[in-house]
Amino acid sequence: MMNLSEKTMQQFDEMCQIVGSIVFALADGGLECRRRHIVQVLRQEMAEKGKWDPDQVMFMAVAIERLETPPSNDYD
Repeated sequence: MMNLSEKTMQQFDEMCQIVGSIVFALADGGLECRRRHIVQVLRQEMAEKGKWDPDQVMFMAVAIERLETPPSNDYD
């Protein structure tokens, strides 16, 4: 397992909190929590200029990149 810096771990935690909030909002609205739905919400939020601090926008972009990357089949 690789060693991640404290800052990297904080960024990962922030990204997970943002995605988690979206998942709960989708579920509360009766929508499926699929990758494409989460990415769509992230893009909509990022499009609202001035709503999010630049670091949060960066975390959203990282989340989109991760969600759009197909899962690896490391366990096959």
